[in-house]
Amino acid sequence: MRKILLFITLIVFSFTAADAFAGVRSIVESSSHTQRTPIKNTYTPNFRNCQSLGYSMTSCPSQQQAVEYCPTSSNYFKYCCPKGFIHKAHECRELGRKPSGKACHGYHMCE
Repeated sequence: MRKILLFITLIVFSFTAADAFAGVRSIVESSSHTQRTPIKNTYTPNFRNCQSLGYSMTSCPSQQQAVEYCPTSSNYFKYCCPKGFIHKAHECRELGRKPSGKACHGYHMCE
């Protein structure tokens, strides 16, 4: 009787253990049965992508500097501001300083 109970217990255990390792695998005979979908490259760096995002400037007059650079290319930016106007108001406050009264496209000098 014990042998029968042991045998049944082993069978039940083996089915539950085998179930934990079960999986589905797809095996193809040749590569002609495999579907390959080409991935379209949607990333177009530099000029076109920057221009479509509004970053079209590449240089500033001598007494000004570039602010708000394109995220995909540091060669392009949105605005030219007087030198020193490089911080947003919250950045000045985080530095423990006061933002200037004047601003250039949202950029301040920290006083």
